[in-house]
Amino acid sequence: MNTDFDKRVFEMAAQEKMCVPQNLEFQVNRILENGKRDRKIRYSFKRTIVLVAACTLMCSVTVTAAANLYLQRMEAMNQEKLEAYFEMLYTSIMPADNYNRGFTDSELERKAELETAYLEQGVFPKKELTILEEASDYKKGVAYLPHSGTFFFPKREMKDEELLQYIDFIKKRDYSLAKINEQLEAGELVLEQPVSQEPELTEESVLESKAIYEPGQALTIAYGSDMPVQCITAGRETLFLGGYNRIECMAIGSEETELFFDAFGTEEALVTCLYEAEDGVLYAGVSKLGDSNSAALGKTEIYKLSKDGELLQHFQVGSDNINMITGMAMDAEENLYVKFRSYVGENREVIQVYNKENEFLSLISGGAYEIHTASGIGAGRDGKVYTCVYSKDTGNVGLAVINPVTGGLDEVYENLQAEGDNLPWDMIAKGVENDLILYGYDGVYTYDLGNEKAERIIAPYEAVCGFEGACVSVYGDGRMIFLNATEGYEITAHNGAAGWVKNPEKTTIYYVPTIKE
Repeated sequence: MNTDFDKRVFEMAAQEKMCVPQNLEFQVNRILENGKRDRKIRYSFKRTIVLVAACTLMCSVTVTAAANLYLQRMEAMNQEKLEAYFEMLYTSIMPADNYNRGFTDSELERKAELETAYLEQGVFPKKELTILEEASDYKKGVAYLPHSGTFFFPKREMKDEELLQYIDFIKKRDYSLAKINEQLEAGELVLEQPVSQEPELTEESVLESKAIYEPGQALTIAYGSDMPVQCITAGRETLFLGGYNRIECMAIGSEETELFFDAFGTEEALVTCLYEAEDGVLYAGVSKLGDSNSAALGKTEIYKLSKDGELLQHFQVGSDNINMITGMAMDAEENLYVKFRSYVGENREVIQVYNKENEFLSLISGGAYEIHTASGIGAGRDGKVYTCVYSKDTGNVGLAVINPVTGGLDEVYENLQAEGDNLPWDMIAKGVENDLILYGYDGVYTYDLGNEKAERIIAPYEAVCGFEGACVSVYGDGRMIFLNATEGYEITAHNGAAGWVKNPEKTTIYYVPTIKE
């Protein structure tokens, strides 16, 4: 099991950002066999369902002896209802519950009181909340959009009835998940691979026109190669894609890829990160896989490649304990910032800085701020490199400027997200009209230095694909690239390590305009 994922699951659960964990590397569809009684449910997920049940019970299913009315309400749900709630969890493209707005302080206080009354006194809502098919269907009251796991609340203060509808939905969903898990463990239900929904691809006439170069033109393109993609970066005219033992490139709007580089030597190489500098040089973060007796990956190297895919230089970075590159950025002085995720030790992620001669400059320390395991790194329009941080005192998410000489943080912009959003940004990039573009599970944001808050411009319920497992980058014209797959499969590297990769045949590339009309 991926312990980083598990840690993140329980962190989000503790923050009440996530009612239950789920792996959304693939969009999953439920199919019940009509008329058959062997109770087969077809889903696809790679994380153990026992973890899901444990997290649910830890967060939600706490019932006192006096809660007979509550138990009667839960047990009154038939099998079809249980499966319906289960389905809503596993068909969501997002890994956490989302909200069109956060709770007010007054709502949080009343919600806590009403939840106690719900569990211990049998105070239930008169109606259930509304289930939406599309976000545009929302009109009033409290509603839920299963596709993206989004709750919609009215702009005004919620009434007690509306808060009870929300509480009722959460409790029924948690109970249903626990019961379905029991049935799965008892062999009464079987989880099978689903038939995935295929995205609607952009018409050939558009792909063959000059419209593909317009920043405001949305594109949905099938990935045309057999390489399972691990990472991407959007160059000036090219999309670069990395995987096992090779790097491919793809022109804007193209459906086909070309080999860009594969001369990594005799060791098996995993390209985990790509970054194109202002001069067009492509930096590839590469993990050379160690032998089967190693507790970690082998050595980690950075490959510098010319615009034509020629090897300019490669040098080793990191150490035995920090050996997978998850992000790179370069400042105005051409210092290279390298973000690692370690597999050994408590310090599970670090940032190192190298000068333009590839000499080590500093190891970054967050001080009063935590550089979160899921946070991004990137350069802004001012030429400085930023990383996402958590305040150790308040837990608020913010941005910080990295000082490459001292190894500390210079400027910190704290508490930038709207109330109710508190997940880290996985990606930080330079904007066209804004200082920064930020992406994370709470959505896509823009931020201008000095502003009190970042502005969310794409909400999770507007996402074109699931965020969990997606590869994301930003073009210089401001449009974003999402690459994700609806299915995947397990592989085994030559060192015996198991991995999970996107199925190339089920991989789609989405060009998303971030320019607001």
